[in-house]
Amino acid sequence: MLVENKIQNFELRNWQDACVKKALNWYTSQNKYRQFVMNVAPASGKTKTACVIASELYKSNLIDRTIVIAPFTGVTLQWSEDFKSIVNRNMEKISSIEDISYTTFDTDICATWSALANIQDNVDLICKKQRTFVVCDEHHHAALEAAWGESANSAFRNAKYCLILTGTPFRTDGKDCTWFNKGAINDN
Repeated sequence: MLVENKIQNFELRNWQDACVKKALNWYTSQNKYRQFVMNVAPASGKTKTACVIASELYKSNLIDRTIVIAPFTGVTLQWSEDFKSIVNRNMEKISSIEDISYTTFDTDICATWSALANIQDNVDLICKKQRTFVVCDEHHHAALEAAWGESANSAFRNAKYCLILTGTPFRTDGKDCTWFNKGAINDN
């Protein structure tokens, strides 16, 4: 797969270009893990890099849908704007129970981690029916034995690909994050 170094007035930095290529190679190689971890410092460009990965997966006809889980409502707005700018697709924002009642679940979605518990059955159904690319932003929120980790496991167990974004791939309480295993962490 060839990735253009410039996407709609956004030029990838060297680390971003290398990360996009590694992620695409990871997803298209024959390994048993569907999760790819992007461990990069906060505010360094993870969102835009993830959008470029999504764009390339769409262009290669490897996915039908993208679902992003983000920590806060303000972050869902940033995702929606960057996704539209880079991927050229609309992304619906879900951050409260009111948003859920208005959604049709037929577009790309960005929900908050707290809203995921209320939509996990809908998301699981989407992942079963469509080739879904899931992006978990600030993944350390999803402890294995906590509500958000359980929601993520339930909602995304049938996703085709998962991109785990973090600047802190550990929890201060010492609990393991869902999906983190030795095979998923790629430092190469």
